[in-house]
Amino acid sequence: MDVAPTDGDSRRPPSVADPEAFVLAALAQRPPPALILCGGIGEGKTSAATHLVEALRAQGVAAGGILAPRVVDGGTTVAYQVLDVASGKRQLLLDSRPPGVAVGRFYLRSEGVRFARGAIDRAVASRRLVVIDEVGRLELGGGGHAAALRAARAAGAPLVLTVRTPFVARVVERFALAPCGAHRVAGGGRE
Repeated sequence: MDVAPTDGDSRRPPSVADPEAFVLAALAQRPPPALILCGGIGEGKTSAATHLVEALRAQGVAAGGILAPRVVDGGTTVAYQVLDVASGKRQLLLDSRPPGVAVGRFYLRSEGVRFARGAIDRAVASRRLVVIDEVGRLELGGGGHAAALRAARAAGAPLVLTVRTPFVARVVERFALAPCGAHRVAGGGRE
């Protein structure tokens, strides 16, 4: 594992240069350290997680959990889907139109949260690598995928999370992810 300290903040995880090698090494450890893929809005966290899952599958690593791809219309994000990594099935998670619980400019669909929880729970139960895309404000407040993330952590599941950079230290602390590593995705998005 190529891990180097970040900026001295004990809540900030060490930097990981090679996410694939980190996860492969982590799978042999008990409990396995989590990997956080971090970056800004639109910088490629979901794409990086997708590519990582594909690379790991090519090496025989079973993965489950969720990805949250954006739905873009005319250059504007209008919704987020939740994709079950193991099955490939999709469900609407956030939409710019009601119904649902207002979260910023989106509406959270309860059926999307249930679908995501099921995908995460199945990954934990089958002892797969668990991917949870876009852990952020909702989870820090106890909503969204917080309960599923806590259950995965308590079960000792190997985790790959995507987190916006400003939330990394708080996510590490809130979900007791230390020790863990972080890989900053390269992208040209905005924060």
